[in-house]
Amino acid sequence: MYKIRTTSFITLGLAGFVFALALWVVRSQTKVTDTDCIQAVFPNYSIAFMTCKRAHIRNPRICKLAHEIISAQRREMAQIKYLIKDIEKNCV
Repeated sequence: MYKIRTTSFITLGLAGFVFALALWVVRSQTKVTDTDCIQAVFPNYSIAFMTCKRAHIRNPRICKLAHEIISAQRREMAQIKYLIKDIEKNCV
């Protein structure tokens, strides 16, 4: 890559170190706070809710399950919103 081999090895070593550090930070989740955690989970609840609501389901058992999922997701999304507001209001 570079004419001087030492520069190439230093560049590759530094790149490897940065990659390993970034991978560790992402995998360990050490920088994730309380509100970061529940805010990151929120889109999953929204997707499950929207999928069940918009699906064209014909099977009555699956339709019943979809309604139960919608009900649970509404309840849990409201709880998440409440917790975020409460944490931001009382813990800052």
